[in-house]
Amino acid sequence: MPLLKQVQLWIFLHIPRMEDGNNFGVSVQRDCVGEIDGMIDLLEYMLDSITTYYKLRGSVAAEVVEHSELKDRIQGLNEIDEFNFYMLKLFFKSLRNCYATLYDLVLKNFDKLKNPRSTTAVPLSFFYCFCFKHHFNFLWNEIRPARACMILLY
Repeated sequence: MPLLKQVQLWIFLHIPRMEDGNNFGVSVQRDCVGEIDGMIDLLEYMLDSITTYYKLRGSVAAEVVEHSELKDRIQGLNEIDEFNFYMLKLFFKSLRNCYATLYDLVLKNFDKLKNPRSTTAVPLSFFYCFCFKHHFNFLWNEIRPARACMILLY
């Protein structure tokens, strides 16, 4: 779980201040932080269930010591242990799934997590470029081809 919290903090520290427009990367970051929050909540709940198991087992074991002649209490203690064994298996599968999901989440969105806003800030929108090209065709040929490609792709 410390790794989840470290990754969550790393993402959170890369969130820039809010501005108008170009916030898709920021929304990706916030979604990833939300996913990690869900993973942390699940794992904390499962860790809390382990302490609950020990409390329950302790109280049943105390009753078994007092009334060792009752087979039902011994059977109850065995069933509590078996149930906890299956819960631990579920916990480790959930832990594996959380870390696999975290790896997939970071791998697929690494560029947006590290740098949520594109570094190629183009001041003109696609609509503005279209109007510019349509009405000022004589100037359109003067624009550098690389800049024109960048503008059209934006």
